[in-house]
Amino acid sequence: MKKAQFKKIEPRYHNSKANTKKHKCMADVFVKSDILAVDFYRLVENTWSICFRTLINEKEFWNYDYEDDTWNAMKVISMLEHKWLHYDHNYNFRNITEKKLYISKDCRKVADEYIEKIGGYTYSCFTTMLESIEESISRAQRMTAAERKHIRIQEKMQDIPDVPEDFKNFIEDMVYKDDHLLYYDKEKAYCSRCGSRTKKRADMKHNMLGECKKCGKRVRYKSVGRTSEHAENKEVLLIQKKDEELVLRYFRCSLLSTHKSKESLQCSESVRTYHDMDVEWYKKRYINYFDMYGKTFWDDKMDSYHPVSYGWKTILYPFNIAEIQSKHVALNNLPIQELAEKSVFLPWKDMLRGRKLQVDIFERLYKAGLKKLGVEYIRNTYGFKTDYTQRELKKLLLISKPMLRYLQECDGGKKKLEVLQDAFEDNCGLNNAEIFELAEAGIKVSELKELADHLKIIKLLHYLQNVKGYTTLKSRYQHYKDYISMGLSMDYDFSNGTVRYPKDLCAAHNKAVAEFYQEETDKMKQKAMRENPMIKRLSDELKQKYGYQDKQYLIIPPKNAGEIIEEGRKLHHCVGGDGYLRNHNNGVAFILFMRKVESPAEPYYTIEIDPKDNKIKQYYGKNDKKPDKELVDVFLNKWKRQLNARKKKGMASIAG
Repeated sequence: MKKAQFKKIEPRYHNSKANTKKHKCMADVFVKSDILAVDFYRLVENTWSICFRTLINEKEFWNYDYEDDTWNAMKVISMLEHKWLHYDHNYNFRNITEKKLYISKDCRKVADEYIEKIGGYTYSCFTTMLESIEESISRAQRMTAAERKHIRIQEKMQDIPDVPEDFKNFIEDMVYKDDHLLYYDKEKAYCSRCGSRTKKRADMKHNMLGECKKCGKRVRYKSVGRTSEHAENKEVLLIQKKDEELVLRYFRCSLLSTHKSKESLQCSESVRTYHDMDVEWYKKRYINYFDMYGKTFWDDKMDSYHPVSYGWKTILYPFNIAEIQSKHVALNNLPIQELAEKSVFLPWKDMLRGRKLQVDIFERLYKAGLKKLGVEYIRNTYGFKTDYTQRELKKLLLISKPMLRYLQECDGGKKKLEVLQDAFEDNCGLNNAEIFELAEAGIKVSELKELADHLKIIKLLHYLQNVKGYTTLKSRYQHYKDYISMGLSMDYDFSNGTVRYPKDLCAAHNKAVAEFYQEETDKMKQKAMRENPMIKRLSDELKQKYGYQDKQYLIIPPKNAGEIIEEGRKLHHCVGGDGYLRNHNNGVAFILFMRKVESPAEPYYTIEIDPKDNKIKQYYGKNDKKPDKELVDVFLNKWKRQLNARKKKGMASIAG
């Protein structure tokens, strides 16, 4: 029904018999042209003045505000709250409508009969009844609109070109060409690509690249102990031409593999975007959802938690590029075909949107031979330091001409550019060859400044170039940086040239490491002994109770908390942790040392024992392993028998 038919219904102005002392509001109800009209009046200077009205039929409802002279589709409760809430000091609009609103019996009867006629429910509260029927009408309208939209979207989704026949082969052979895995255990290896089983080779190291001897494919080794299954997720973009617009179809692909089984590829379309050149970029985007029964349906609302990145980094299907470039003249100069055939991850959505400055800089970098830099730039424009107002490339990148030439020759990326930009600001007297050497190592001049005074930066670089025992400048720099950092914390005298520039950097670094961690361990020991004093006090008692020795081994208790920490440090296990120290200090569980008689000061095994029943909770040697386990078990069994004998002897003496 059109709004005009609602507007034709005039209100009935009349004098009400309402008690003006009790009621401040009044509702008049009547039916005309099969429409229920509810007029709300307010008492103004002892005269009833109409405020707003609600008009309802079976399919829709409208409100008219007389004070504002506006029509709206607000619900009656919202209208009452909006118009009369400020008249109630308790801010309870239902209190207004139930106690201060007057409605005659005849009007109430008319309203009840009409509501029942159109299939609604009658309530004792008049406004609640109106709210209920309005909500039912709104719900029906929403369901009808959603159904029409669903049908329209599903019809639109079906009217697109078919997926190319070689699309899946492209994903298998190009997108995932370097993502095959070869799982290995102690004896055998399993190729996820061909499913073959071979013997484990010595050259197989976790995460290293190699080759399957059966199928000849490039694989990455995975230790079954660390990774027994893997899913490699990628997003592939297929662009197709439909009439006079392009359809951008995003496919979520996942290559699943587990050891002892062949890999499987799953691929499903998740996002679809339509682009009409005559209207606007990305007019509509649709998401493929799953309902509770597992069926898929398309909707035009993008869920913020949807797993697809939606074009942030995608791989473009390359075999129909002509369709794209014929629709986008501005993209004809871009190396789309080359990048797509290499399966390079790029934000194609941003490139196809035609962001002029971003695409222009990318095009200039790529055509100048800076292909790696161009790809990294388009992936993360905001992470680059550039002066986009400059037309000359060296000025745009904030480097010199020799630096630009070097960057082009080696096809350098963002890391090398950052080193060059840093040196261009202040090279501290370094020549181009030295700056390029730093760029190869990924070391900034400003980082060298932190390790040396401004006047001695060249001396530091020459020192790092000539120091022996290292294969790369980067490794020399990293060790020297660690050496300086640890030396500063231990108050080394770096004013001494031999200390600042040690002849044997490797030996000096290792010595600093040992001293640094020894200093840290000493601090930890002192703190542990302060917090756990009972460990020291219990030492003699535990020696009497648990001490034992035969020809090969002996059992001794720790003298203090520091000895427990030292035990854990030397054997590389967790016995020096706060939990073990606290339990020993509180008598919950005791830590004991098992040593060889021939070397009683050298840690061998650590034992945790329960004092309640003398049960060994755990015992381990170096790196949580159990060397000479059979011999150790024989000794521990003898020791436990000795403990039980002592316990019985003690109980007998008490009984006697």
